[in-house]
Amino acid sequence: MIRSISPIWQKWLAWWQRQFMGWFLLSLCLCLISNLTQVGWAQPAPPGQAGLEHYHRGDVLGAVELWQQSLAAEPLSAARPQSIDVLKYLARAQRQLGQMSEAMASLEQLANYYRQLGDERQLGQILTEQAQVYGDLGQPQNAIATLCGETQPLACDGEGSLALALQQGDPLGQTVALGVLGQTYYLQGEYDAAIEALERSLEISKTIHQTPYTVAATHTLGNIYTSLSQRNARYAQFARQAQDLDDDARFEQTAQRYDQTAIENFTKNFELARQQGDRVNQVRAQINLILPTYRKTGESSGPVATLLSEVRQQLAALPDTREKAYSTIRLANLVGQVTAPPEASWANTALAFAQCSPTQTTAVTLLQQAVTVSQQIQDGVAESFAVGGLGHLYECANDYSAALQLTERAQFLASQPESRYLWEWQAGRILKAQGRVPEAIGVYQRAVETLQEIQRDIAIANRDLRLDFRDAVEVIYRQLTELQLDQATQTDYGTLVAALSTLSGLRLAELRNYLGDECDLPLVAESPQMASPTTATLSSLILEDRLVVILTLPTPDPTRQGILHEVSITKAALVEQVNDFRYRLEQRADRTNSFLVPAQQIYDWMIRPFEAALADYPIDTLVFNHDGILRSVPMAALHNGETFLVETYAIRNSPNFALAPDPAVSDQALQVLAFGLTTPAQVTPTEQFPPLVAVETEINQIETTLPGSIGLLNESFTQQQLQAGLTEGSASVLHLATHAQFGYDSSETFLVTGETVAEAGRRYNRPLRMNELYRLIQQMGPDRPPLQLLTLTACETAVGSERDALGLAGVAVQAGVKSAVASLWRVEDLATAELIVRFYQHLRDGVSRSVALQLTQQEWLATQTGRFQHPGYWAGLVLIGNG
Repeated sequence: MIRSISPIWQKWLAWWQRQFMGWFLLSLCLCLISNLTQVGWAQPAPPGQAGLEHYHRGDVLGAVELWQQSLAAEPLSAARPQSIDVLKYLARAQRQLGQMSEAMASLEQLANYYRQLGDERQLGQILTEQAQVYGDLGQPQNAIATLCGETQPLACDGEGSLALALQQGDPLGQTVALGVLGQTYYLQGEYDAAIEALERSLEISKTIHQTPYTVAATHTLGNIYTSLSQRNARYAQFARQAQDLDDDARFEQTAQRYDQTAIENFTKNFELARQQGDRVNQVRAQINLILPTYRKTGESSGPVATLLSEVRQQLAALPDTREKAYSTIRLANLVGQVTAPPEASWANTALAFAQCSPTQTTAVTLLQQAVTVSQQIQDGVAESFAVGGLGHLYECANDYSAALQLTERAQFLASQPESRYLWEWQAGRILKAQGRVPEAIGVYQRAVETLQEIQRDIAIANRDLRLDFRDAVEVIYRQLTELQLDQATQTDYGTLVAALSTLSGLRLAELRNYLGDECDLPLVAESPQMASPTTATLSSLILEDRLVVILTLPTPDPTRQGILHEVSITKAALVEQVNDFRYRLEQRADRTNSFLVPAQQIYDWMIRPFEAALADYPIDTLVFNHDGILRSVPMAALHNGETFLVETYAIRNSPNFALAPDPAVSDQALQVLAFGLTTPAQVTPTEQFPPLVAVETEINQIETTLPGSIGLLNESFTQQQLQAGLTEGSASVLHLATHAQFGYDSSETFLVTGETVAEAGRRYNRPLRMNELYRLIQQMGPDRPPLQLLTLTACETAVGSERDALGLAGVAVQAGVKSAVASLWRVEDLATAELIVRFYQHLRDGVSRSVALQLTQQEWLATQTGRFQHPGYWAGLVLIGNG
């Protein structure tokens, strides 16, 4: 089934990906118009020729008007072949102007015409152009279906345009279709498939001596390797935050290697364009060379300065077109990026409109030129970005009056939410700088509302855009929350409620962003007011200069419902202390109990300021709605100097979402579907996992404790067996006693199964990724009781990475369950087996999940002695979701 992406997201994707990252689809359009004689398409008749003359002068609007007049006089007809050519020209010009609905309608007329004639060669070429339009609209699945039908990547049978070109022996049709297919995979972030398609397109274009398509393919390959560089640089940032020096170095080296490959492709692209006298593609290649060259040299002088100067001169000589406008805007942003530290230049986000650059004069001149061009060609979207960019530069210069005026003009021109939120955000920053805080809050709230309109679409963007979420989207929620908190007082719970609501929106947006398009579950915000009369909620927000903690109490008294506490500490210092706590918790052989110092410090931040308020209510459960790095440590291990927190309260972690309710399933009738791995495992040549020797005992005890439960080990732990167990069984708990690794997004989060596959003469354990687990659970029959609990033992989350910390919350949602119990680190498996069986025993006795985990951990502390009381043995198990 083909899923369409909403129109709101379409132009946003087109701007962000196509304008800033490449112009491949437009270049094909230009090739098709400029080289009709070369590539064998129909010769232009006089009515079309007049429009082409306007088009080549840069007067696209004038060309469209002439072609529309021509078609009105001579409608599409086999008896008038010139009208067919005119309609082709019109469709391509409409697409260049961003008139996508009109372009698709024109192309559909042409496709129907060629179907009636039975001309499959021409039909294939028109279908390829339709796929280009789908790409412009941000509908990659529709584009792939148009190119390949409903088959696997590059198989392309049926009636897709690539299949028709292959059947007709049409090498030109093949090279164009493969080029568009490669670009489509690129926009999805499927780089391996994109490279394969583009290299095939490149090979064919060279064979048939079609240099324009060789230029287009090398251009997109360069963009792909630039994106791969950016992805690896982002991973290096996460590794650096986690103090993983090996991964940091590996990702940095990979990024540099991809940058070099990008430079080679763009250089080849430039030379080919120069040989063809193609000034547009020369400019495009040089613009794309700027960032990888800067990252390679680390200097804004020398080759980078030469490129900037040459591009400015060549842009000035081009006719006023949409591409000239966008290229000028991009060049203005690049001027700022190449004055930033090289590591910051990997970011490819809306931050270009939020960070200040030391070099303003050149950028101002370029953006003024872009405004002139945009007005000349009547492109309101381009003018919006140019005017808004100027507003940002005035913001950087502290000329807030002029900045706000320009920003409001950009808002007026931005007809779609995908760009409007940038200017709402910018207006909020300017108003805050002017001290107009209430007005700033109102504008920030509009920006958040705009983002919520497109949050579903942001979530299904490719992983590179999702990795930029923190800088391009998350920052807006955080800045709004900070403004709201600055306005809050201890007696103004209404303002705290607004801040908590913004935090809730942030948590949902973070989670959707992490999961991407792999989860269709209906998530709703979980309000602290939903808690029971014996439950209190603690929400945290990490700001650059402080930690904010909000306690929400179960009382109708508005003056007592919310209590705000702030800790003066920098974000960097907080991350360091939390990581230190996590590190010491994992050192189970530490006889000095060095974990107590950070355990008491974090207790002083999170709990001690609220002890008196908590004592006024019959609170027995604490729900933690944590921010960032705080998600990676267990609150049960906090210490007040005498006892652990779990000795006083049951504890669960809320990702601040709730799933749509299902019919309740009694935990007293508990049945578990359990899978385990006891043997050593190897997922890749470099990823190895030790045996889990106590897993067999763990699963045997589950089967004994909970009659009707089923356990399968090692080679029986396969995706097929898991599917069968979920489809045919009635268990309400899925228990997976295996290694789990949480990556930077859900595509890199996986469980290790006992199933093995052969690769390069060796056998590797097959990873079960979260999206695969989700699909298996979604395939359960409608009459089967829903899963209530997912239990993961032997997990491993990274220390220090905020992105990894989303993994546990993501797993609970991904599995479609009410809650999950998982280990934050690789707990000793003998201890895990004992703890988890006790947990199930308490569930069987009818207590809630949060209380069952509390009793389990309390009993461990009461029955163990010496080193086994160390929280490294028992505190790693945490409950996420419904308690």
